[in-house]
Amino acid sequence: MPDWQTERIQPYLQRCACGLVREDGTRSGLFVELSFAVPPKTNLIEFKFSVFRKRGASTERVYQMHLNKVARKPKSWHDFAHEHIGDEREYGTPDWLAWSFHDALDYFCQRTNIQFLPPLEDPSEFRLKP
Repeated sequence: MPDWQTERIQPYLQRCACGLVREDGTRSGLFVELSFAVPPKTNLIEFKFSVFRKRGASTERVYQMHLNKVARKPKSWHDFAHEHIGDEREYGTPDWLAWSFHDALDYFCQRTNIQFLPPLEDPSEFRLKP
């Protein structure tokens, strides 16, 4: 996975994406896109971790976990923590709201059977690069 990239228009949003390969090194036809945001207005963390499949010119969502740490009643039902499995939508449990980046990533990896090598760094942690 390449390093996290900061969005120019939304500097509080970071993304990274890459294609997925099988253990034997062959292409799987899937790609993963991860986003992490901490809007300065609310300071509420949001994770969106997705797996997509390319079908010709179109892209099909296979799985997505969307965790929005809403402090009070969300404005819409879509703001509740949830996951998409194909076209199905399932709500997350209240303990999701207490998850750290690594907790959310571990759950995502377990649900999708994806292993990141080397492990991903938390985009909220400041690290000096060599």
